[in-house]
Amino acid sequence: MLRFNKLDIKTINMILPILIASITSVAFGFLWFSPFLFGKQWATLSGLTPENMTEMKSKGMAKVYAINFLMEIITAVVLFNIFKMLGTTSIIGSLEIALVLWLGFMLPIEVGQTLWMKKPITLFLINSLHRLGSIVIIGVALMLLI
Repeated sequence: MLRFNKLDIKTINMILPILIASITSVAFGFLWFSPFLFGKQWATLSGLTPENMTEMKSKGMAKVYAINFLMEIITAVVLFNIFKMLGTTSIIGSLEIALVLWLGFMLPIEVGQTLWMKKPITLFLINSLHRLGSIVIIGVALMLLI
């Protein structure tokens, strides 16, 4: 017979900050890629036309948004565990770790993709600075909530 243990307070104290940090990062992405900031420029540099965008929206974006949210949760879980392993307890510490992770992992991937795919430098800046902002926001949110 299956038995489910009740969620204890320790588990809830871990899950809630991760979810809030992930939601905050997704909200940042919506703002970053909105028409008010870099959305129009990003779409143009990515080769997306208004017709492409309309077609994508008509097919439904729920799956894309769900997968994106899952990726933010994974980032938050990993960052949460790195903070625990390193004993990070301050916002400054979270900023340092986020910057190091971005410099060591995210930035090199973005550079490689930009070079191999022959994408414009402006697209590289929009994408890579978005990733920096996201990991910083997740890190700060986690520090404020744990």
